[in-house]
Amino acid sequence: MDVGCYDGWLLCQLEDLPFAKMIGVEPRTKNIKKGKFIRKTLKIKTRCEFKKGEIENLKKTLAGIKPDIVICCGLIHHLPSTASGIKNLHQICGELLFLETICLPFNEKLHKYKKIFELKDIPYKVGKSDYGFSGHKLESAAYDGSATQYSVVSIPSVGAIRMFLSAQGFSDIRMSADPDRYSKIFKKSHRKFSAVCFLAKKTVPTDESKMIMLHESGLLLNQLSFNKVRKIKTALLQNKSTFSEKMIKQLQSRLAKNSKNKFMLEIAKSIPFAPMDKILLELGKGLFFKGLYKEAIQELLSITRKLNADWRCVYRAFCILAWSYKAIGAKKLSLKYKRKCLIAYPSFPTLLLNRCSKSTAK
Repeated sequence: MDVGCYDGWLLCQLEDLPFAKMIGVEPRTKNIKKGKFIRKTLKIKTRCEFKKGEIENLKKTLAGIKPDIVICCGLIHHLPSTASGIKNLHQICGELLFLETICLPFNEKLHKYKKIFELKDIPYKVGKSDYGFSGHKLESAAYDGSATQYSVVSIPSVGAIRMFLSAQGFSDIRMSADPDRYSKIFKKSHRKFSAVCFLAKKTVPTDESKMIMLHESGLLLNQLSFNKVRKIKTALLQNKSTFSEKMIKQLQSRLAKNSKNKFMLEIAKSIPFAPMDKILLELGKGLFFKGLYKEAIQELLSITRKLNADWRCVYRAFCILAWSYKAIGAKKLSLKYKRKCLIAYPSFPTLLLNRCSKSTAK
């Protein structure tokens, strides 16, 4: 199927391929009629079918048909939302997507904005490194190859296209023609533009819950040095009013020293933000994994009963409290803190809440 097929020229070039069915979908009836008129005038026979339809309503237009291969050329950069467009393509795609679109040219200077993006959400905690850009312009419906209504359309960068494809459920994403190669093909054209071609296989959309599980289990099942954490708690209590940011960073450096474990490094790096809450959580965690459940409960309750406590420390403390009460046979209290954890953070993985024992510590 060719989505945004215009007059059907591209689809007709491919009809020698042994597909049982070939369908073009185009939002403008006028463009479909153009192709029909030209083929009739030039006596070109075709077995391709053409349907009027918008990218937003592909499932309805196809009425149950699921094409093995979907082609989408010159359409994405006419849409207000790249993400929605690719999501709609994923919904009707059977196996493979070929995507061609105008894109932002690569520019080293754009990387100076990387810090502004704050790449610190859970995908980046578990290993993702992608980021991208998009440009925006006004576009009317005045021409046959433009947007279908007056709107602001988006021009994505190559990195952004990869991210949209991956997030919406495509894998094995290959750039079959990068902007440099594409521009060389059109070097004799009077138009100067940057475009890219991608091939991608359909899979299931990204499972966010798996990323959350990996992140939360990594932070809860890895421990900083128990003795160091205990000493830092004492130092914080003794110097509560004079504990400077410099001193906290020195402690952070000590905790992270010689550690190659990314989760332990993340724990250490977070210490300057709500240091007492973070240290109490680590202490409670350490006591739990030592089997000192009552002592762990005491430390963890001091976080959860404090006004304006750090939110992440609170829901993680609720989780360890649930484990601790379960370990001492207090099932009702264990269930109580499971509920509190999920109230504080509804996305917290229930599998992690239910499965842990001290033997699972790394």
